[in-house]
Amino acid sequence: MTDGDIIGNTAAMIAALGVWGITTAWPDLIVAAIMTGIFLTSSARMLRQAGNEHRQEHTPDSVAAE
Repeated sequence: MTDGDIIGNTAAMIAALGVWGITTAWPDLIVAAIMTGIFLTSSARMLRQAGNEHRQEHTPDSVAAE
């Protein structure tokens, strides 16, 4: 289990307590929006990094070296 899993699970539990305590879905929706934002940010970062690595592997210099 990673730190992200622990934080996500803890946030979900806090949201569940909030939903139970104030009988509205807003705490759950807020936590879901935050977790979605974190997921999208990390996904975009990983895609940029993969694209950079792909371009570096396929530059004319690396092809000539092979």
